[in-house]
Amino acid sequence: MNNNITNILESFWLTKKEAKIFIFLYQYGKKPASTIAKIIGDERTNTYKSLQKMVKNGFISEITKDSTKLFFIADKKIFEHKLKAEIEEIENKKNNLSILEKEFENLEKQSFAWKPNIIFFEWVDWIKNFYDDIIISASEKWYRIIKFFASNTLENLWANKFWEYSPNFIEKLKKKNILLDIFLGNGISVLEEIVKSNNMWKLSELPAQNSSIQLFIFWDSVYIVIFKDIAYWIKIESEEYANIMHFLFKKVEIKK
Repeated sequence: MNNNITNILESFWLTKKEAKIFIFLYQYGKKPASTIAKIIGDERTNTYKSLQKMVKNGFISEITKDSTKLFFIADKKIFEHKLKAEIEEIENKKNNLSILEKEFENLEKQSFAWKPNIIFFEWVDWIKNFYDDIIISASEKWYRIIKFFASNTLENLWANKFWEYSPNFIEKLKKKNILLDIFLGNGISVLEEIVKSNNMWKLSELPAQNSSIQLFIFWDSVYIVIFKDIAYWIKIESEEYANIMHFLFKKVEIKK
């Protein structure tokens, strides 16, 4: 058989064995599986499986005559027709590609919609803006009470103080009529207990160094600031996360 034709047919969806079958049937017309197997040098059962596959894929056809199945090529331009169909299919896919990409974008938005919006900053100037952002955000959402947690260990009391980062924070809260629901993490060198406090005006003396921490929670927002050599803060906007924090501090309040 012509190896060049066989190689080309292999590039048109056929295996090497199927290419040999097609060339033989093209030359000699209707033949049974036994004859085809003998010509291509293959076992009859394996050849029959290949023939059935080619029939299923539309490359050849079959008829039964005198209880014998005969295989033949019904359309000698089958590759031209299949290629046109494939080109049309590719064109349809190209036309639908932009629609598909938009649908994937929508799915991505839906799948990530539950994930919190997180903003992270690490610089002194941003810490000052951090406290202003709390006041602005609470005001815009008409919140008048903010849950506030802060480290208050004895070891950290000798370090930097809260007022050094935001000297006017407490006064700004007062002007906006925003109160703090205060929770202090007390201890000697590490946090040992969380207690409620009503003394809002002494908050400026809270420690702001040595990994001391502050949390501000209202509605769907949680602000976290950690004071190290360079202070950094995190703003998390997530209703699920905020609800967990609200729940935890509500339990503290009940105990006290």
